[in-house]
Amino acid sequence: MTDSWQAKFKPAKDAIIRKALTEEKQVSTKTSAADLVTETDHFVENLIISVLKEKFPSHRFIAEESTAAGSKCVLTDSPTWIIDPVDGTCNFVHSEHWICC
Repeated sequence: MTDSWQAKFKPAKDAIIRKALTEEKQVSTKTSAADLVTETDHFVENLIISVLKEKFPSHRFIAEESTAAGSKCVLTDSPTWIIDPVDGTCNFVHSEHWICC
């Protein structure tokens, strides 16, 4: 990703992380008690996909939270983005700073 794309995401990313680390989180589980998902995961996933679709309307997306919710993903020859919206959700839930968004 080029610097201009990083610059486009940075203000939103910083605001989301700052807000989410200081507020109570809505947390649920996916496949087990250790497999957590938050409303922030869903929000960030949707934000990333919407921004990328502006630039790459013909590209496809396989995203962690929508796939976990039952969306089917089929790999084809089309350019495809793999999205993990908040890497380190367990740390994020406990307000640890070892996360990537």
